Amino acid sequence: MGRSMTSSHRVRFARLPLTALICLSCCGCAIPIHTATKTRVPSGLETKSTVDPSFIRVGQTSRAEVLEKLGWTDTRVKDDRFFIGRWSESTWGVLWGGVVPYGAAGDWTRKWNAHNLLIEFDEKGVVQQTTYFSDKDILTTLSSLVAKYPTHTLDLSAPIEVPATHLRYSHDRYVGRLFLGARSVAFVEDPNYGANGKHDFQTTPENLRDVVIKAWAAVYKKRPQQLIEIIHFKHHTKVGDQMTIETDLPATMILLKYIAQIGAPSS
Repeated sequence: MGRSMTSSHRVRFARLPLTALICLSCCGCAIPIHTATKTRVPSGLETKSTVDPSFIRVGQTSRAEVLEKLGWTDTRVKDDRFFIGRWSESTWGVLWGGVVPYGAAGDWTRKWNAHNLLIEFDEKGVVQQTTYFSDKDILTTLSSLVAKYPTHTLDLSAPIEVPATHLRYSHDRYVGRLFLGARSVAFVEDPNYGANGKHDFQTTPENLRDVVIKAWAAVYKKRPQQLIEIIHFKHHTKVGDQMTIETDLPATMILLKYIAQIGAPSS
């Protein structure tokens, strides 16, 4: 039912009001508790510092100042016309407990709130617009940026490599890389993970239909910019009509640019 009570749990329990202790020990329940603020950023850093974008002034704040003060929240989606920051904050958690056959059991879980901030700059590097968006809107936001800045194309003179873990069924994970080229798209397993190439495959760029987000992964973990996505194909491939991958935000942006670029009519 749960882990045995650790010393840290006992300390938290000892600080609870009597009624809360009775609730936990007799009938078992969960109690929300405010705690010291913690912040997590895409690099994996966890700190007591808080993110404060209030310094930003449209038409005044420079890109350099944004990078100086918010650079630690950078998602590494690189572009000279915008900056995307992401962080998760926690100011409370849930303490639960109860009686089990061999004593008391309890646990402590922090609750995290995610924040995503898009800051756009004009041609002189001055803030033009700021937009907060939710996790569920991240693909829509990235796609809108690809459409808004169509001249920011990819150099396909050599295939672009992006990290991708191929997810099959509920537990199979094949770590590898996607190679996005002018004439082909390929997935190659990483031999450092004991891969035998069984799941390697190749198709044409024109066969990529779209990318959709299946779920936001690791929001509360140490890699808060990981995504689980589904790549849909127009025609059947070795891996089927779709491929589920785990990748990060920068790779997602490249993939969206790539699909838009290879799908655009040649000039």
